[in-house]
Amino acid sequence: MKNLKTIISLVFGLTLFLMPAKAQEGISLGFTVGSHNLDQAADEDVDSNGSVDAKHSRSDSFKVPALTASYTKDLVGMMSLTVGAEYVPVSATLSTAVNTDTDSTDKDSAIDRAVTNRIKAKLDNHLTVFIQPTVNVSDSLKVFGTVGYSEADVEIQGQTQTSTAKNYSPTLEGVRLGLGAR
Repeated sequence: MKNLKTIISLVFGLTLFLMPAKAQEGISLGFTVGSHNLDQAADEDVDSNGSVDAKHSRSDSFKVPALTASYTKDLVGMMSLTVGAEYVPVSATLSTAVNTDTDSTDKDSAIDRAVTNRIKAKLDNHLTVFIQPTVNVSDSLKVFGTVGYSEADVEIQGQTQTSTAKNYSPTLEGVRLGLGAR
C-alpha cells in the first residue's frame, strides 16, 4: 500500500510539468498543513471475567504537512468540480501514554504492586482522495464543500500489567468532510 501511495503522489506531481493550467480550470499542486485529533478509549478487564474494571481515554492532537494534487474542471454556469488527492509524506508519532497502576492482575488480591502501563502509536502512509464541488460566486470568491475518503496505517505498541507486550498494525479509514471559501 505504501508503494501505491508513493506512485500516486509522484504521478500527480509529474503531471503538473506536462499540462498547462488555466486560472479557473486545470491541475494544481500544493502544500497543506492539517490539524488532526485522535481520540482513544479502552476498557480494562483485569480479572478476565467479561466485566469492565477500569476505563481509560485520552486525546492527542498533531499538525502535519501534506502534498496536495488536484484537477479542477469548469462545469455549467458558476459551478466547477475539483478532484484530488492529499498525501502526508511524514510519520506522526503520538505521545506515549503512561500511567502507573497499583492493581494486581487478580482484582481481589490483597497484595498490590505498582505497575506502569505504556501505549505508543505512530501514524504513517496517510492518503486522502476527495472531490470539491464549487460555486464560483465571483472572480475572487469561490465557496466549496469537500467530501473524501482517508486512510492511514497505525503502529501501536502496548505493554500493560495484564498482558505481555503487544504490537498492532491496524489501518484507519475515515470520511473527510469540509466547507470552505477561496
